[in-house]
Amino acid sequence: MNTERELIELLKKLMDMGAGQPPAARTGLSPTQVNIVDFLHSEEYLTVKDLSRLLELSPPTVSVAVKKMEESGLIQKSISSRDGRITILELTDKAENLYKAIERYRREKVRKLMANLNKEEQKIFLHLLGKAVK
Repeated sequence: MNTERELIELLKKLMDMGAGQPPAARTGLSPTQVNIVDFLHSEEYLTVKDLSRLLELSPPTVSVAVKKMEESGLIQKSISSRDGRITILELTDKAENLYKAIERYRREKVRKLMANLNKEEQKIFLHLLGKAVK
């Protein structure tokens, strides 16, 4: 088996590894919407334009994703106290709970991935993975 095919097979196994169905899949969130939840959880005062830049997507694409999330009660909009012309996006409590579930799922997946590696192998794995994704 060549290296490329072997990596593809390993990535498939990695995708299947986890603690059941991902929380985002149960709620029907797209990968872009999961990224939006991540950004809004970690940064305050983000606008659609900010998310567009961070996600490297067009503002209309981000607007559609945000609108769907707002309709499902995951995002709320508010007017900036700094500048009344700016609309700020915030996660609702429902989305914050979803974020926590996503993070638990991610941690469990990492625990399963690293379980068969000793400490030295884990260091080497992280080093090589970091080098590969640069």
